[in-house]
Amino acid sequence: MSEPTNQCVSGVETIDMQGDVIIVAQGSSTDKTRHFLVSTKVLGLASPVFLKLFGPEFLEGQKLANTYRPEIALNQDIPAIMGVIFTILHYQEPEEMSEMNTQWLASFAIHCDKYMCTKALWPRVQIWVRKLRKKILTPEDHGNLLLAAYLFRDSKYFYALSREAQLKLPVAFSLQWEKSETLDSLPDTVKFQLSEGIENLLDAIKHEIYSVEESLRAHKASHPIQAKDCSSCGRTHPAEAQFCKPCNKYSLQPKLCTSDYRISQYLLTLQKTSIWPSSKPFQTLSASEITSSITLLQTHLQPDCATGEICPLKKEVEKLVRTAHALLKQTAGLFLSEIEAPQDQATE
Repeated sequence: MSEPTNQCVSGVETIDMQGDVIIVAQGSSTDKTRHFLVSTKVLGLASPVFLKLFGPEFLEGQKLANTYRPEIALNQDIPAIMGVIFTILHYQEPEEMSEMNTQWLASFAIHCDKYMCTKALWPRVQIWVRKLRKKILTPEDHGNLLLAAYLFRDSKYFYALSREAQLKLPVAFSLQWEKSETLDSLPDTVKFQLSEGIENLLDAIKHEIYSVEESLRAHKASHPIQAKDCSSCGRTHPAEAQFCKPCNKYSLQPKLCTSDYRISQYLLTLQKTSIWPSSKPFQTLSASEITSSITLLQTHLQPDCATGEICPLKKEVEKLVRTAHALLKQTAGLFLSEIEAPQDQATE
């Protein structure tokens, strides 16, 4: 790729020294209008919209035929983004990329879709998506990258990003997306399928958490614990104790790890990781975050009976951890082929 040649001469940024038209990019009132000297041949090869715009049936094309380097106005476009589009299409390196984020990329994708030059620009955009994917922090970041993959019609990235969104977005993610005008360009089908996938995944994890209690209840065997209970007051004492001082009685009996005791220990451990008894975590946390909390159960769980490796509680928790991770691994992304293409691309 050649070095940048765009120089500002009399307010015109020269992207192509041999250019035959000056594009005047006019955005909103807060955007600075910019003028770009470009080649209609280059733009026409990359974009059927520009090819038609510069043809004889449009006023812009007629001006081009009768005027030396006419000025053609493009309204309602972000000048900075149009500058990057023109620069890349002319095989040059854009200079305005230092503050690129997912919001910028989504807006860039919308502009590329508008002018139907997504195929020409995707090789470069693919690199940006790969970099920004490592910096996802918010639900909007997920949506913006997904929108870019959708508009550029890349099925591989769309599948991967939609799968990642189901794992890392909370079920109420759409409330954040609704605040973004940019994400209005993403079809409702995508939002619905993501919501459904997240709900189903969270329900499956919740079912596994609750099923542990049922499995523990079914295991009726009792095992001795290294402790003693007072049959009078119910207090637990060390295994070597012989006397309950509060009761002033020799009423200590060997403590047993029963089904009820294991369930109480399990629920107590869930409580320590904040995923029980409230259902709030399943409304505010993602499937990945809840699975991380489930994994921590093994750290908090301290079986105190003598069964060792065959401890029913330990085995059930280990099984829960494996199952939760398996559910994440089995989650599938969305297939771009099943999502309606943008209207202009559908007619290509």
